[in-house]
Amino acid sequence: MKTLYKYISEGLLKGQDAHLKGNASDELVITEWIKEHYRGMGPYEVEQYGALAVKHDWNDLSFRDEKTSDGKYIVDFKGNLEFYGDDRDKLKSLTNGMFVWGHVDGGFIYNSYQGKLETLEGAPMRVGCGFTCNGSSKLKTLEGAPEYVGKGFNCNVNKSLISLKGCPKHVGGHFSVAQCVKLKKLDYMPDTIGEEIYLNHCKSLVSIEGLPKVVNGNLYINNCENLESLKGCPVEINGKFCFENCKKLVSLDHMPIKVTGAVECRRCGKAFRQSEIRSLCQVGGVIDAYMG
Repeated sequence: MKTLYKYISEGLLKGQDAHLKGNASDELVITEWIKEHYRGMGPYEVEQYGALAVKHDWNDLSFRDEKTSDGKYIVDFKGNLEFYGDDRDKLKSLTNGMFVWGHVDGGFIYNSYQGKLETLEGAPMRVGCGFTCNGSSKLKTLEGAPEYVGKGFNCNVNKSLISLKGCPKHVGGHFSVAQCVKLKKLDYMPDTIGEEIYLNHCKSLVSIEGLPKVVNGNLYINNCENLESLKGCPVEINGKFCFENCKKLVSLDHMPIKVTGAVECRRCGKAFRQSEIRSLCQVGGVIDAYMG
């Protein structure tokens, strides 16, 4: 820290870090931490996440004039960011405790299939494109997640996730919590989801209540081995509806009234007939089920 003050006092930072405003020493510490743990992604890298590529460099990092109620800096970024969190870092959150992310115009990704992220504290308040927090063994809730996600929301393979509390209010693209094996209920689902929903391999899921009444895309609830009822199912699915290998599901009560795409429902607790499905639901595509 003495070195930083020396640099500042001697004016060596002048013109080099134009985004620094108030307490330049703190802001420099934060900036260097961000550079160490994050990287900006190019168009090719973010394509698979559905995020828009935004031209940027570290000069697109900016500190707001105001701070949070507990005195933390608010940092915005014009671009896409990927977080370097791994077991060696043993980091518990997405920041160093001195700041929180404000608006990230592009995509924001934490992706570590051996990760030990414990909290989404410090995550962006708003993300213009996609938000990803995959692969933590310790993340239990989504508290701290953005309130607004412009495109897809990915929260997959989080082995300790037990609640969606803190989930974004708005997700403009797809919503995925696949392979969250301890998740039992869908309380705190987003108010708005723009596209498909993935609940595959949520082995502890016992209820799908909380899903929106209308899904604007495909709905996947495959391999949910403890799901016994379709109660809470959307009234309308504008895409495909897949609920295969749900071994405790023996009833089609609460089936959607309309599915514009296909219906796939093999290897459940009962061999559902195509005729039975058509009697309950207007299906626009093929039905992959027992033909008897």
